[in-house]
Amino acid sequence: MLLSALECHDRGLDFAAVHDSFWTHAADVNVMNEVIRDSFIKIHEEDVIGRLAAEFETRHKGSLFLSQIDAASPVAKKIKALRKKSNLSPREELLLEHKRNSLRLSGNPWDLEAAKQIITPAAVYEEMAGAEPDLGIAEDIRDIGLGEISAEDAAADANENKRALAEEGSDSAVESELKRSHALLNEMDGSAFENAALRDRPNTKAKAANKKRLPVPVWLPLTIPDIPKKGDFDVSRLRGSRYFFS
Repeated sequence: MLLSALECHDRGLDFAAVHDSFWTHAADVNVMNEVIRDSFIKIHEEDVIGRLAAEFETRHKGSLFLSQIDAASPVAKKIKALRKKSNLSPREELLLEHKRNSLRLSGNPWDLEAAKQIITPAAVYEEMAGAEPDLGIAEDIRDIGLGEISAEDAAADANENKRALAEEGSDSAVESELKRSHALLNEMDGSAFENAALRDRPNTKAKAANKKRLPVPVWLPLTIPDIPKKGDFDVSRLRGSRYFFS
């Protein structure tokens, strides 16, 4: 957008943009579209993602992040045993991990050897090949799932369909409607708030039975994955496109 704005300015075109919508006078639309295509091609002919990855690596090298591990996993059990033995405070554990990570990244063979002698929860995690996923990341992935239907909603829909089919195929459809009407009248006797409170009252026994263990927090070195290999599409083909900003 900024490249397009600068180029339009150089050509004497009025230019406005809101998100991915670009505007100019009607007589200049074709020229503006040409500018936008050229700017898009210019960006993607360069290694923008590679430069961004290098910037991330420089900025965040040596950083740590707090991970959450399933308390029932083998990794977590080994980490809890280590903590019981070392008896370090959370602050001391974090400082020790920072020291270990700094030694690992120094590039000095002696420092690397010294880092191997420091046993921290992160070292245990790495030794077991990071077999346990981060619960926080896994939950974030579930939260952004598109079109995902919860088990409760699916079961409710199935029950509703079964009930509807049973009512349609029986001779007692009228009787069923009467029962439903009586239930509605009974519900109307109380306030909406009272009925909702009674209906949504949690089952404490079921809640206690399904209570999850608290995850085990672990400070881990931040790693930035390799960027995907660049494709072989010739982005300059967009310059003559009839559909891309045309």
